[in-house]
Order: sequence, then structure tokens, then C-alpha cells
Amino acid sequence: MVNDFLVRLSIRSAMFAGAITGFVFGLFGGATLGALISWFAGAIYDHFGYYAPAFGVGVVFNLANLLIVGFLVFRLTGPRRTALWPAIG
Repeated sequence: MVNDFLVRLSIRSAMFAGAITGFVFGLFGGATLGALISWFAGAIYDHFGYYAPAFGVGVVFNLANLLIVGFLVFRLTGPRRTALWPAIG
């Protein structure tokens, strides 16, 4: 028979370790991705000689990110089912 306290403690420890591991991987992954994107912007500048194409690529990628996040939020919350013009009683 296992003590209940030890079981709860091990479950909490596993949950905490999973959260910390995800945070650390997300932190390093985000830093790596940021460095790669900066390098890519520099490569675009080196190719064209001015910043407008790199800025345009940045705007396009940010709009794509907004679309992805918007889609995920919409999928999570679902469509709103409220009337546009509620009936006046």
C-alpha cells in the first residue's frame, strides 16, 4: 500500500516538470526562431540592397501569424450565436 501523500507529491512533481520543460523548450525555440528570422531579413537586405522587401516579408509573416491565432481562437471558442439585431420586446 502506497501512502496517498507520496502519490500526490509525485503527480505534482511530474506536472511541474512537464510545465518547466515546455517553458524551457519554448524559450529556446523562440530565441532560435528569432535569430533565424533576423538572419533571413539580413539576407533579403543583402540581396536587394534596401529594407522594403525585408519589411514586406515581415508584415506578411505577421499577418499569417494573426490568421493562425485567429483561427485557433475561433476553433476554441466556436462561432458566436447571438442575434445581430435582438428583438425589442
